[in-house]
Amino acid sequence: MPAESSDIDPVHSAVSFAAWHTTLGKVCGRFTSFSGQFVTGAHFLDFSVTISVDLASVSTGIDQRDEYICSTDVLDVALYPTMTYRSTCLCDYGGPFVLEGWLTLRGVTRFVPLELEVAGGADAAGDTRYGFRASGSINGSDFGIGTNPPVDGDGLAVSDGIEILLAIY
Repeated sequence: MPAESSDIDPVHSAVSFAAWHTTLGKVCGRFTSFSGQFVTGAHFLDFSVTISVDLASVSTGIDQRDEYICSTDVLDVALYPTMTYRSTCLCDYGGPFVLEGWLTLRGVTRFVPLELEVAGGADAAGDTRYGFRASGSINGSDFGIGTNPPVDGDGLAVSDGIEILLAIY
């Protein structure tokens, strides 16, 4: 079976994130504009994905928070309008599959492995369709995301750890 490339379906896909906030609990959001492709091959591990995310499309449900996330303190969307992820390989280490690749955010590129779940099967027309969920975490400070102002007491307003989730179909 030759390699088959598919455009990411933005209607059925999602790019989301979550971070702990000391006074609110977990704050979640998503990006509403993104594009890319994934490739499946003859062998299951011949899988790759490339995705580009429009960072200005952030949506947390609170406009003021979205503006802050786009500001120079966090994503600096005016200077760095996109985030990209390019996988290099899909690995089977005997546990969950791991999608290894490079994430570029705020002009910084770092190796980011993601745990991968793959789904596939025939759609109503009988065509085989594939999708996947890839999840992992990054440290915002590794990508130059601004310092968090301290809150009263001990700790920071937002954690350095950011969970990311790609649900791609």
